[in-house]
This record gives sequence, structure tokens and C-alpha cells, in this order.
Amino acid sequence: MTTMTELRAMDNEALQKVIVELGIEEFNLRMDTENQKRKTHRFGQIKKTIARIQTLLKERGKGR
Repeated sequence: MTTMTELRAMDNEALQKVIVELGIEEFNLRMDTENQKRKTHRFGQIKKTIARIQTLLKERGKGR
């Protein structure tokens, strides 16, 4: 899990890359039908991290 301090240290391109990676991870978790022991807690973590990144990107956009 990534903290806000770590996210603030990244540039916008790196943050966009993290959003894409998290989206892929979330998709793979949803499509993993063979593994009945899903990591359901991870869905919430992914959604919250994506929201944090998007908020940070919006804050940076307003500061320009």
C-alpha cells in the first residue's frame, strides 16, 4: 500500500502509471474465478489508492 507521502513524491507521469497498474490488478482480481479465496480486501485498497492519486492530480492541476 502506498502512502500519501510516497504519492506526493512522484511526478504526474508516474502517478498515471500507478493508476493503470492498479486498474489492471483490480481487473485481474475480478477475473480470477479459479481461485475461490479472493483477496476481497484488496478491492477497497485499490479503489482508495486510485481516488487518492486522482485527488492529488487535481490538486496539482489547480495549483498551476
